[in-house]
Amino acid sequence: MPALYRDPLVDNVGVWGIPTSTLDWCEENYAVTRYVAEFWNTITNYFMVVPPLLAALRCHQLGLDTRFLLSFLSFMGIGVGSTLFHATLQYKMQLLDELPMIYCTYIMLYCVLACDNEPRKKNVGLKLFLTVCNILVTVVYVVFVNPLIFQWVYGLSVAVLIISTVHSARYHRFIYISFLDLYCTPNLVLMHTSYFLIFVKSNNKNEKKEVHFSSRKHNVSQGLSFSAFVCYGIGFILWNIDNAFCTHVRYFRGLIPWPFNALGQLHGWWHCFAAFGGYFQILYTIDLRVKCMKNKRKSEQNGSHQNGGTDIRPLGKKNISSRMFRDLWCWIPVRSRRKYDPEYGVNNNTIISNGSSKHMRT
Repeated sequence: MPALYRDPLVDNVGVWGIPTSTLDWCEENYAVTRYVAEFWNTITNYFMVVPPLLAALRCHQLGLDTRFLLSFLSFMGIGVGSTLFHATLQYKMQLLDELPMIYCTYIMLYCVLACDNEPRKKNVGLKLFLTVCNILVTVVYVVFVNPLIFQWVYGLSVAVLIISTVHSARYHRFIYISFLDLYCTPNLVLMHTSYFLIFVKSNNKNEKKEVHFSSRKHNVSQGLSFSAFVCYGIGFILWNIDNAFCTHVRYFRGLIPWPFNALGQLHGWWHCFAAFGGYFQILYTIDLRVKCMKNKRKSEQNGSHQNGGTDIRPLGKKNISSRMFRDLWCWIPVRSRRKYDPEYGVNNNTIISNGSSKHMRT
């Protein structure tokens, strides 16, 4: 639903002049400073700008596929555009917010659909189709200035992405170990997740291997996709409440003293949950790609050993390490001595097999 609510008795006019955007959200305009139209909606875009930027740099350092670098950069583009839009409420800035949302969704969709393709495969047909869709949406939306066009196209695109993600999460599976710790910094509390990838496969189908490092098994693909869906779903609910019941939201927010009334900025919470949801979705595509390439590497390596071929790396120019997953997961640099084995996963983890202790090979 388009948020067209504007109370002339509450909303002010700042340095950017009268809003020209087709949408205006529930936060009072220029209530905090005359230089920022919607202060809280602007600063909450931090989670869509800084973490994806750090993750993009990490992807570049590890030499991962370009698709993941573009995913994080396009996701960061949403945050930059949203910051400019909420700070000015100008129509040109609105386009910088909404159009990157379409582009980023299509890039994520490409990552899911092309998860098991060969590294050197160009996927010209899929890339051309998604590019044409982006161009058509851009032209139609710019010519016919109607926010409903964007909302319908974006909603359908997200629905297709969710369906593709659910299908791939059910099809591709492997195990991971996760521990949660809380780290306090002077500014905010960060959730740090030690994220270790383990892939266990036995030649004997009747032989069951259990991970001794943790008492619980998880499906990383389904876990990340489910986390993305839950975060984005919660944010979407808050987004609709903020739009449909803006008068009531403003009333109850006025009963709370400053600065605690900022917690009632539901559109700002939408930014936070959408940032987590989008970030988890990109992590899922990386996770899925590693799994698919590792399986292909096994089959190709079996053939190369017979023919005297060379080793095949699963992703990028470097071996994937658990540090990469930890860096991307918790958004802060973390050191890890555990190295990634392209065939078995993380080295030096104890495996319990038929009651005896074994170690993964190095």
